[in-house]
Amino acid sequence: MSAKVITLQYNDVLVPCDAVPDPTTIAVAAAVAKRLGVPVVLHSIVSSGLEAVDEFELRRAADNFGADVAVSVTCDDGRPVADQLSDLVSKGRSLLCMCTGARSTVLRAIVSNVAGTVAGERQSQLLAVGARCDAGFTGRRLVIAASPADRAADSPWINDARDFATSAGLESELVTIAPSDNDESVAEALVSMGSLADVAAIAMLTRHTGRFNRLGSTTLRVIRSASCPILVCADG
Repeated sequence: MSAKVITLQYNDVLVPCDAVPDPTTIAVAAAVAKRLGVPVVLHSIVSSGLEAVDEFELRRAADNFGADVAVSVTCDDGRPVADQLSDLVSKGRSLLCMCTGARSTVLRAIVSNVAGTVAGERQSQLLAVGARCDAGFTGRRLVIAASPADRAADSPWINDARDFATSAGLESELVTIAPSDNDESVAEALVSMGSLADVAAIAMLTRHTGRFNRLGSTTLRVIRSASCPILVCADG
C-alpha cells in the first residue's frame, strides 16, 4: 500500500507582530514549527521609514527563541492589514499563528481574507492563540470538533485537520458537536476538553457564507476561553 500524500505542507509558521511581540504566541509557534520541521517567522507590517527600527525590535524578541526564529518586515501598502497578511500566507505557504486577544473584529477580518487564498486547492488554516491560552502545544492529541453533518460527509476540512495532525506528529480524535440552541454550553464543553493535558489543540471550522469564511459565535467563544490553541480550518 502506498503512503498517504500529505497535502498540507508549510514552509514556515508566520507570526504577525505588533510593536511588542506576544511571548505566548511565539512559544506556541515555536513548538508547532519544531513539530512541522519549519522555521518561525516574526513579521511586522510598518509605515515606510520604520523598517529598520521594527526589524531590530523583532530580532531582539527572536533571539530569545533560538536560531530557528527569523524576522521579516514589509511596508504598509495602504490596503487592509488582513489583505496584506493574506498575500504573505498565500505566497509563502505559511501557517498563520496569531494572538487574538479580545480583538474579534480583527480576527474575523483576517480569517475572512486568509481563508481560501492559499495557493492551489489547499485549505487555509490559522492557529489562533487566545487571551487565556497558557499551553505551549505540548499535548499529543488534536481534537477535531465537527458537526454530525460534516462528520457524515467526511468533509474536506476534517481531512485537512487530520493531515495537520499527521504532519505535526499528533494523534487526531474526531468528536461530534451536536447542534444546540445554546452556543455557550457547546463552547464550555470544548474549552473543558482543551484543558486536558494531552490535548495540543482543537480544530474547528469557519463556515463559508457568500464570498468569505466567517467565524461562528461558538468558535469565537472557544478561542477566547481555551487554554490551548485553536486550529481554525476553512471549508473552502
